[in-house]
This record gives sequence, C-alpha cells and structure tokens, in this order.
Amino acid sequence: MDLSKLSDADLLALKSGDISRVSDQGLMALRDGQRQQRVAAQVEQDRKTYDPTIGMSTFERTVAGYGSAVPRIIRGVRQYLPEAIGGMSPEQVAEANKLDEPLLNTTAGNVGNIAGNITALAPTVAIPGAATMRGAAAIGAVQGLLTPEETAQARLKNVGIGAAAGAGGVAAARAISGIAQGTKALVEPFYEGGRQKIAGRVIQRFANDPSAIASAQGSRSITGALPTLAEETGDAGLARLQDALRSVDPQISNRIGQRLADNNASRVTSLQSLAGDSTQRAAAEAARDVASRDLYQQATKAMYTVDDDLGALLQRPAIKQAMERAKTLAENQGRKVTFDVTPSNAFSGVGIPDNSSKQITGQALQDLKMAMDEMLTDPASGFTGKAGDTIKTLRGRLMGWMEEANPAFKAARTAYRDASKPLNAMDIGEEVARRATSNTSDLAGNPRMQANSLLGMLRDEAGLIERATGRKGVGQSLSDVMTPDQLNLLRTVASEADRTAAVASAGAGPGSPTAQRLASQNILRQLIGPTGLPSSWAESAIANTVIGKPFNLIYGGVAEPRIQNVLADALLDPSFARSAVAAAQPRGPLLPNNALTQLLTQSARVTPAQLVTGER
Repeated sequence: MDLSKLSDADLLALKSGDISRVSDQGLMALRDGQRQQRVAAQVEQDRKTYDPTIGMSTFERTVAGYGSAVPRIIRGVRQYLPEAIGGMSPEQVAEANKLDEPLLNTTAGNVGNIAGNITALAPTVAIPGAATMRGAAAIGAVQGLLTPEETAQARLKNVGIGAAAGAGGVAAARAISGIAQGTKALVEPFYEGGRQKIAGRVIQRFANDPSAIASAQGSRSITGALPTLAEETGDAGLARLQDALRSVDPQISNRIGQRLADNNASRVTSLQSLAGDSTQRAAAEAARDVASRDLYQQATKAMYTVDDDLGALLQRPAIKQAMERAKTLAENQGRKVTFDVTPSNAFSGVGIPDNSSKQITGQALQDLKMAMDEMLTDPASGFTGKAGDTIKTLRGRLMGWMEEANPAFKAARTAYRDASKPLNAMDIGEEVARRATSNTSDLAGNPRMQANSLLGMLRDEAGLIERATGRKGVGQSLSDVMTPDQLNLLRTVASEADRTAAVASAGAGPGSPTAQRLASQNILRQLIGPTGLPSSWAESAIANTVIGKPFNLIYGGVAEPRIQNVLADALLDPSFARSAVAAAQPRGPLLPNNALTQLLTQSARVTPAQLVTGER
C-alpha cells in the first residue's frame, strides 16, 4: 500500500492503532490503496488462471521461447526509433514485455529464449576479435543495449551486465576448453586409442606434407623390402622424426635398425638374383649352344669360293693381322686353319688344266670373325680409336659377305645373340652387385648398398653393358639386354637405395647431428611426455608440485615409453601411421576456431543478464 499520501498525524494515528484519529482525507487514501491491492491481486489471480502456457508441453514452451528471441531483439532496436518510422514507446515496450512474461516465467521458455539469443548472435563469431576479451565485452554490451526496456536506466544497467558477462564468457569458455583438453590429454596416454591419437599428432607435427601419409600403403616392394613411413613418403620431416626416435631409446633404435638392415639384405639379394649362380649360368650357356650349334656347323663345314670382294678384303693389312690371330686361336683349341685352298684336279694327268679359283672353309671365316671380335674387345690389342673403327668396319664387311654367301651364318649369329641375352643380363647383374655394394658387411653379414655407385652406373647404360659383357655393340640401353621384369627389379632397387640414402641424409639435417637430434627430442617430449600434453605445461604446472611428481613418475615411467613404442610402430608400418593420423583428426563437422568460445560466451552473457535484470 502507498502511504505517501497520508499526513504525519494520520501516520501517528495508524501507528497508535486509533483509526478514529485518522482524517477524512487519510481514510479516503486508505480505501483507495486497499482497492488497488484487491485489483492487483485479482489481476495476478487472473493471470495465473488464464496463463497462455497452461497446457503446453515442455518442448512447446522451449520452442516458443526460442522463437521469442528474435522479436525481442527487434523490439530492442525499435525502442530507439521514433514512432513515426516504426519505433515503440516505453509503454508499448512494457506491454509487449508483459505479454512475453508468462512464457519467460517458465523454465523451458526461458531456456528456449536463451538458446534463441545465442543462435541469433551466432554470426558474431565471424567478427574479427570476437573471441578476445575486448571484442566479447563489446558484443555483450551491444546485446544489452538491444534488450527491450522501459527506462534508460534499465538499458544502461543491461549494457554493463552484457559487457561484463561477455568478457567473463570468454574467460569461462577458455577455462572450460583448457580443462577439457587437459583432462583428455592426461587420460589419453593410458589407453591404446589415446596413444594412437598422440602418435598421429606427433607424425602430423613433424611431417612436411601430412597429406602424403593418406596414400601410404605399407606393403612390400618387388625387392622384398618393407619401407618405413619416411622412406615411402619421402618426407624430410618424418626422416628427422625417425632419426630422433632412434636416438631416444636403444630398443626402438634396434627395431628401426633391424628394419633397415632387412631392407638392405632384400635389395642385395635382388641384385644377386640378377647375377645368377653357377648352375643358372651353365644352363644358359648350354641353351645357347643348343640354339646355335647346328646352324654354325652347317655354315662352318661348307666351302666358299673366294671372289674378288672377299679376295680384296683378305689383302687388307688389318685383316692379315686378324688372320694371324685367328691361327693362334685355332691352335690353342687344337685345330689348324688355312685361308686359301686350291681344289685338287683329278684329271691334270690327261691334260685338263687346273682350276684357278681359290676357296676357303666356313670355319676359317668364322675363326677370322672371332679374331676380329677379340681385337675389338681386348685393350691390349692396340685397336682403339681410329684403328678400332677400321677393324669394326672391316668386320662388318666380312660378316656381310659371309651371311650373303650362306644365310646359315646369319641364322646362327642371330640365334647365338638371342640366346646370349640371359648371360649378358647375368653379367650386368654381377657387375652391378660387385660395384654397387660395399666390401664390408653389416652385422647380418650382408654387404651394404652403395646408392651413389649404383645410380652412377645406371646413368651410363651403354658403358655398363660394355664393362659387364666385355664386348662393344651388345646394346645401347639395358632394355636391349634385360627382360622387362629384370629391368624393373634393377631400377626398383636403385630407387629404394636412393630413397633410403635420402632419408638418412634428411634425418641428420643441416648442422651438427647431435644438435639436430636434441632439438627433435625436445619436440618429442613436448608432444608426448611426460604427461601427454601438447606443450611444456605439464612440466611447469604439474610436475613442479608435490602431487605432480608422482604423476610425472607414472607418465614418464609407464605412459611415455608406450607412446614411443606406438610411434615406432607407426614409423615402421605406414598403413598403421595412416590410421593413427586419421584417428587424431577431429570427428564430425568442424566449427571455426573461435565458434565454441563464442557460443559459450553468448551463453555466459545472456544468462546472467536475464537473471540480474529480471527478464522473464
């Protein structure tokens, strides 16, 4: 009841309990006050009786509250506009607020209204600086300014509350996020899935190109080698991680070292398989003999008339030198060779003149050709440079004459050449295995691959073929001699050896290897130990407390070694690394970096504003 209309005498009379002393004017004021109280009570009773939320479910009240948020914001804007252009007077604002009051008096309606306000202001997360204390305070102040109120004093009060709550919301969101992340990080090292996620994050942190891990297969190559993650991806950052992890723990170093040794053994064995063994070589030689023997016998047993072309060729000084060499070769084989034969004339005694034509045996021609082959391949023969070119030209003319005189020569030579390919390939394999591996062995007894030597040989394929076979003209490229499978194996060995050497070089990095490993180890400890937190927070905040020391002992002595072993598993198995990196990725649709903070900010700002200002 409003007692301001009573005089001091009336108030004293009421206080004494003697109503007869109250003036007529005072009695009228008392009656008016009682009547207003009865009206207000009746209005309140009617409001409860005719409450529009009666009969609504909790869901319906929540939805209605959610839908009331935007209209209230619009009213908050209209309260500052003149009525002529759609503005609202304080009385209109008060009446609208009273219409909302029954709904906002319910818990569900109030929750829905808060959610609606958060949704309506969600776009503010895109404002630069919205996640900062200052930005959140400004946004909170604006929302307080847009709260529909009857008086300027109430609006200013809401501005202050909104600014304080906005800044507090950022702090609360950061605290909640930090606690959640810290708790998650503390638990992760103690279960397999968590350790796998930690390993995935470490790999992502070190990798120069994390996307390359998605295509890693982790399968054996045709050499039998099983590449590490760094070798398969060719990533310098992962190479440094592999080197750093080897320097952290001797057992892990042994695991990685054993894998590298096994891969080296597989590649050496692949090269040795190209060289073949004595049994394979003997079989290839026998096959070549079978393929060409009958054809050569047919061609070498025949007699050939020496025509003018062959006669002129046999008179060349270089050919005469070759003849002498051919005689020596034949004598070393227990045969005699002659280069001109005058056929006997059985009728010379009866006056028939001798046949003046000269003939030569096919064996003599073949011996001459073989002697010229030797002159071209033997450096001691002195036929190099221009002299060698002369022998090569004359040899070509001799072979042309022989094959024209008897096609069996060409067929025999072609069969011999084709059947020699397996032997030539073995010669190349033997040459490569000899020059591309070290003279010393690793602990497993295998020679070490020398990537630089191997790649150097493959840059000069013609030279490699000539050195391996000891003959010129066998081929200009390895594809002339080796089968596609052999060539693919050789080039795969070279590629893997090159990649392994590159990983070893990148793992050391520039500068002192010791300094590089210490730097990498420091990053490892920040990422996986001793608490599994993604920074040195654990060392500075937990490990330096009395409670933290036991935790440090548990994490450092139990969790960290297990994480290191999971990380080693990932480095040795690219397919497992791919799974670990995938497990470390956030699940579901991603919000902008400050979205969660802003949503928490809105919640923290809107709720206290409504509670303090009395909005319902």
